[in-house]
Amino acid sequence: MLKLTMLVAAMAAAAPAVARDEIPGESVRVSVRGLDLSTDKGRATLQSRISDGIDQVCPNRANVTPFLWKKVDICRHYAADGARRQVAAALARLQAAAPANAMASK
Repeated sequence: MLKLTMLVAAMAAAAPAVARDEIPGESVRVSVRGLDLSTDKGRATLQSRISDGIDQVCPNRANVTPFLWKKVDICRHYAADGARRQVAAALARLQAAAPANAMASK
């Protein structure tokens, strides 16, 4: 089982011309403890945890004035994109470890 803590990060203020590495932001840890990411159920549970993490670091459109909706959308997109990349990397490591684990158990 892969043990990993993911970070869901979001920018505090949206500035389209600023490089992503320069955007200040908040983050929240999303645990994959107890999840089997090789199953649909494990990945669905992880996605739910990521969504909860995004809700913690980004406001919801319902809680801000329409003037700020663009910033909310950018925040949520940035956080989801970062989490998606981390999940892809974690799944790649899991797949790479699978043949090694299968050989070790023989």
